Amino acid sequence: MYQFTLLTVGSMKPGPHKTLLEGYVTRLKPFAKWNEIEVKPEPFKDEADRERALEEEARRIIAAIPTGAAIVVVDAEGKHPTSEMFADWVQGLAEQETRNIVFIVGGPLGLAMKIKQLSNERIALSKQTYPHDLAIVMLGEQLYRAMTILHGKTYHY
Repeated sequence: MYQFTLLTVGSMKPGPHKTLLEGYVTRLKPFAKWNEIEVKPEPFKDEADRERALEEEARRIIAAIPTGAAIVVVDAEGKHPTSEMFADWVQGLAEQETRNIVFIVGGPLGLAMKIKQLSNERIALSKQTYPHDLAIVMLGEQLYRAMTILHGKTYHY
């Protein structure tokens, strides 16, 4: 069974996005275990304070990553896989006996370069930028879609 961990800077707001994610997580249950870890976003004053805030968030992220996990950063500068490529890639990690795949989604400032460099892979959900909560929903949907592709279900046509 696959194991996915969503590690986010900040939490989702209650409302429709959270409800959508919960729906995908429920649908994932036959295929994968799902965990969520939230780290506190670091307050910042202005653009000049950005690097300090990113470094503090990076410290929190690194401390929260489960031991032995494959690390995937969701980043606009990452690879743009198709849904089929994404499913194959997830399966490839599982075949390498990776116990847990951690998907890291940054906060308003993004992610520190050290987190990007620490990752096993960087993926983009689109070339466009999306609000934090919507990006998380899209990731949840793509993980569910990947599982349906890998298990021959009729969700993906």
